[in-house]
Amino acid sequence: MRISLFVPSPSQALRVLNNFIKKVVVVVVVVVVVVVVVVVVVEVVVVKVVVVVLAAAVVVVVVVVVVVVVVVVVVVIPAEAANNESAPITTNLSTDGLTCFDTDISLSYLRPLVRVLVTQNCLGCLMGRKLTTSGTLINTGHI
Repeated sequence: MRISLFVPSPSQALRVLNNFIKKVVVVVVVVVVVVVVVVVVVEVVVVKVVVVVLAAAVVVVVVVVVVVVVVVVVVVIPAEAANNESAPITTNLSTDGLTCFDTDISLSYLRPLVRVLVTQNCLGCLMGRKLTTSGTLINTGHI
C-alpha cells in the first residue's frame, strides 16, 4: 500500500494563500457595504418615520384648534346669545335722573368681556357716557 502526500511547492502555497486572502477581503468588503447600506436605509426610514410622526402631531394639533374654534363659534356663542335674548331689558335710574343700561342688555358676544370691563351695573359707564331718558348720550366724566 502506498500513501502519497501532496506537498505543494512554495509558489503554489503562496498562490492558494493569496486566493484565500482575496476571497476573505471580498467577503469582508461585501459585508461592510451591506451593513453600511442597511444602516443608511434604516436611518433614512427612521428619519422619515420621525418626520411623518411629527407632521401628524402638528396636523392633530391644528385640527383640535380648528374644532375648538368651530365649536365655540357654532355652539357656545349662539347658546349664550339665545340665553341673553330671553333676558329682560332692565335699566337703573341714577340719582341725577339719567338711566344707565344694565349689563343684561350688553351684546351677547361681548357679554363675558363686558362683565369684566363694565363698572357695577352700568354698561354706559364703560364708555364714560350715560343714556338719558330721551335717548341721547351725555358724558359723565367717569370712565
